[in-house]
Amino acid sequence: MWLIATLLFVFFAVIDQNPMDVFVDPRLSQATKMRIETQFGYDQSIGVQYLLFLKGCVTGQLGMSFVYKQPVAQVLAPTMLRSLILGTISVTIAVLGCLAWLSVMARSKSYRAKWVPVILLVVPSLVWAVTTRWLLLTVFDWYPFASYTGGMFRWSIEAVIPALTLALPVSGYLALCLQARLDEMDHMPFVIAAWGRGASQQQILWRHKFRQLWPTAVQLLALHLPAIAGGSLVIECIFGFSGLGLLLVDAALGRDLPLLSAASLYVSALGLLGYELGNVFQRRQS
Repeated sequence: MWLIATLLFVFFAVIDQNPMDVFVDPRLSQATKMRIETQFGYDQSIGVQYLLFLKGCVTGQLGMSFVYKQPVAQVLAPTMLRSLILGTISVTIAVLGCLAWLSVMARSKSYRAKWVPVILLVVPSLVWAVTTRWLLLTVFDWYPFASYTGGMFRWSIEAVIPALTLALPVSGYLALCLQARLDEMDHMPFVIAAWGRGASQQQILWRHKFRQLWPTAVQLLALHLPAIAGGSLVIECIFGFSGLGLLLVDAALGRDLPLLSAASLYVSALGLLGYELGNVFQRRQS
């Protein structure tokens, strides 16, 4: 995490244009400009700024937003919550879709059904989102816009369609990986013993195979968290969500470096958490 924070600081430090030149009125007096630079910490040397940045990463105090004129933590808190809800709904849909497909494949080894997760995987979330939005606008004359005016519960309901477009590739990825693992279990002794006792395909899947399969499923899902986090930023922009995706776009366009660095740290931390969880389950499984 320290390396990520350092790389972010170096990236923003090499930007030639001082953000103060963008947001400070040139008609202000020099004393006022110096006072504003002191408030945002741009009057310090690059080494002191780096130490202050690391301190802010540890304490969660990453300065004031240039655009919103509020502490970065206060600006990020509500948008992070909405993005987390969108990601949680997406993961839930992906897992349920994967389990439903595995259940269907346990009943009938259909050749056509095997292509379903392949199609879901190869088509990016961006294509699913744009196509879904176009169909809803042209066919149903309905724009799925989560305005966040009816409270968190209503916003969560409206987030189902964007979360679905985000979940489709993840569901296909999980289904293909887990189905390959299930096929390897067909010749294991505990499966053959269950067949000998007259167990059905569904009983073998859920009572026997899935006990051995769920650590792999959790590991794959944890390793896919960075892709879910990155995909949610694009989905939010397409559907007009007031989440972390739109906030990152506004921060980049407005050169809001404190807000942009804090949001980037959050996404990086989520990705790092996913990889660490995946490694933990991999060690336990081995």
